[in-house]
Amino acid sequence: MLKHVEGQVSSDGIAVTGLGKVGVAVVLVFLVGVGGYWVFQQLQKSQVPPLVGVSRAEAEKQLTRAHLVLGGFREEESGEPKGTVLRTEPGIGSNLAYGTGVTLVLAKPVEQPAPQIGIAQLKAGTAGLPQLPGRGAGPHVDVRVIPAPAGPVSRRTLPPATRPIGTSPPESSQPPVPPVPEVWLDEGSAETAPESPDCQSGLLTVVTQRVSMSGPGALTFQWVGSDGTTTPAETREIGAASTTVVRGEWRRTGLPGDTLTGWRRLAILSPKQLTGDPLTDDHVCPQPAT
Repeated sequence: MLKHVEGQVSSDGIAVTGLGKVGVAVVLVFLVGVGGYWVFQQLQKSQVPPLVGVSRAEAEKQLTRAHLVLGGFREEESGEPKGTVLRTEPGIGSNLAYGTGVTLVLAKPVEQPAPQIGIAQLKAGTAGLPQLPGRGAGPHVDVRVIPAPAGPVSRRTLPPATRPIGTSPPESSQPPVPPVPEVWLDEGSAETAPESPDCQSGLLTVVTQRVSMSGPGALTFQWVGSDGTTTPAETREIGAASTTVVRGEWRRTGLPGDTLTGWRRLAILSPKQLTGDPLTDDHVCPQPAT
């Protein structure tokens, strides 16, 4: 039963004033707007683009172009490069409303497992180690850490290794190396050969040098002249400590009345290097008989 009161309408005690009508209208407009926006959003849909194989940065760009957002990501081990998209959640082609988040599954390197050492390998690695009493079967190794002493550390030199008394040194497969013999030079001489031709044909001078060695060895030598010439090196095997005579020849030319001068000396090349005194032989070439 309606009651008409001045300025209001009531029904069973419920009154609606003019100000109340405005409030009801505002609420109705708000509800209609929210509902319409929700319906509009439901009608605006987009598909998840194909993102498998692209990088995370590229995936975010494509989601933005599709009016979607990155909802999160997680990593899984894969042989693909790090950060490559493996799949999406929801999957590719799913119809989603604008602004819906999409989760990316990204690749990360496969972790290499640490090598596992089996019981058989442990036994093989400890084979030959001594067994300690009271420790049960199998070899044991005690590892003890000794702290370093405080202050400066003194060093001492260990004595050289020695062999027990009465034992002989190990035999070597290499033959012993003989000692290098000593070499010394005795007197020498330089004389014109009696059968020498005249100066114009070539005067022949014979030089000799006595060489002594303290033991066997190879004696290598050559003659050196005052004119800078040298003879080819020669080698003579000496069988024992002894003295040997080394002989050489020296030819010079000149005209009648010339005086031929110069010297020859012996140079030892091995077993030791040694040079003898100059051996001189001055000669006056005779004038032809008139």
